[in-house]
Amino acid sequence: MRVVTLTAFLFLWPTFARAADSDAFAQRLVQRGLVRLVNTEGLRRPVAVVIEADVPEVELIHIAAEATGHAYVSGGNATIVTTVTEKVCRAPCNEVVEGHISARYFLQGDGVTPSKTFELPPFAALRIKVKAGSLMRRRAGVTMMTVGFLGVLGGAAFVLYGAIAPSPVEPASGLSTNTRNGLIVGGAGIGLTLAGLFLGATSETSYEFEPVAAPAVKATGGPDTT
Repeated sequence: MRVVTLTAFLFLWPTFARAADSDAFAQRLVQRGLVRLVNTEGLRRPVAVVIEADVPEVELIHIAAEATGHAYVSGGNATIVTTVTEKVCRAPCNEVVEGHISARYFLQGDGVTPSKTFELPPFAALRIKVKAGSLMRRRAGVTMMTVGFLGVLGGAAFVLYGAIAPSPVEPASGLSTNTRNGLIVGGAGIGLTLAGLFLGATSETSYEFEPVAAPAVKATGGPDTT
């Protein structure tokens, strides 16, 4: 097994766009002389993997390569990170993953929030117990936080305007109309922001590893193409 270490990025975008799989991607980079190949035969670590998930859409994804480049954009420096991934298997998996000790993976799927990246632990066989997070829930949380933040800014503007500009005073509250409206809008914004933070925090995909006896699984030397 060989690992591709990227040494350049800015000239590689056509390669990224055309690469159909990691092998083709690596071959193009080798031909252009833009990569360094590291022999890791002694670092291979096959692992029999079973995925136990609460939704059937969960997939194990291998990070095949990453590239980081720097560009000058709109008067400032920008860092551009591109990741090449390949699907290994889908729950319940039941396959031997031909990985190596530095391979990184993550979990995702249709409507499933991508998990944090991880390395497979040094077990001969393991079960990955997954609690899938909702991608829709996370997007709703981000939207609510954005609207809530704008509401807080709008409320603050109302209160500031009420402090410097005369406006009728509400007899019941003793506050000017602008100040009262600002407090209402700002309070609603704070509520939306907190609700969005809660949705975001509870939409993560979590997982845990559990060693198991080696199951009867099929071996695979690459990604699942089904």
